[in-house]
Amino acid sequence: ILFQPILDAQGQLYSLEALARWRHPRRGLLGPELFLDLAERYRQGGLLSDELMNLSLSTYRQLDDLSAGLRLSINLPPSKLSDVQLIADLCRGLERHGLEPGRITIEITERSVLLHNAVVTANLRQLRELGMAISLDDFGTGYSSLSLLSTLQPDEVKIDKSFVMALHHDDYARQIVTLIVEMAQRMNLVVVAEGVENERSLRLLQGLGVHYFQGFHFSCPLSPAELRVSPLLQRARLGGSTTVSPPGAS
Repeated sequence: ILFQPILDAQGQLYSLEALARWRHPRRGLLGPELFLDLAERYRQGGLLSDELMNLSLSTYRQLDDLSAGLRLSINLPPSKLSDVQLIADLCRGLERHGLEPGRITIEITERSVLLHNAVVTANLRQLRELGMAISLDDFGTGYSSLSLLSTLQPDEVKIDKSFVMALHHDDYARQIVTLIVEMAQRMNLVVVAEGVENERSLRLLQGLGVHYFQGFHFSCPLSPAELRVSPLLQRARLGGSTTVSPPGAS
């Protein structure tokens, strides 16, 4: 598990997103698209998701000793969102590591809720009842993203990095980002921009009203050891404005 920082408009560390990586003996560090889909294909997605979720929670708890107040974002694959054991597994993990549900954001993609059924509906309702925030990841790239806002009623939307990285040379991408931010403001949704690669993009996104930022301009995904000595975590530890309030609560 690696963690990528998410920062607020003042440059303070707000949250950590847990990211799954596989350190292959010959091919090096592999991204989740190369092994999570394979696990889903062989119906092992739920088992792998459980292992990654527990590892994310346990490592985050150790990091939390250094900087209380940081949120944790966990990606939930389609198979897990439709698992009747999801809530029990999450609660068991949170209790084991002494973590409050209100500090957790669950990130899901459009694919996770396209086949909306009674189990998915019940799981989403119970996640909210527990106080967890729901984030719609890769927003704007799917065929039914707008309809999902009504179905899912998320607390947060994450603008896909393809739009963010095209801001400076594609006016259409800039208009899409502008519309997403304006819509989110009307719906009291938090907006996170992924793929922030440089200062120019950051300033433009800040001007559009984006709340939080994630990307290599601030930090690549870090191992727990790297994160412990990161200036971002040290600054938060020394008095940065971390918060445990769920997104959209302000």
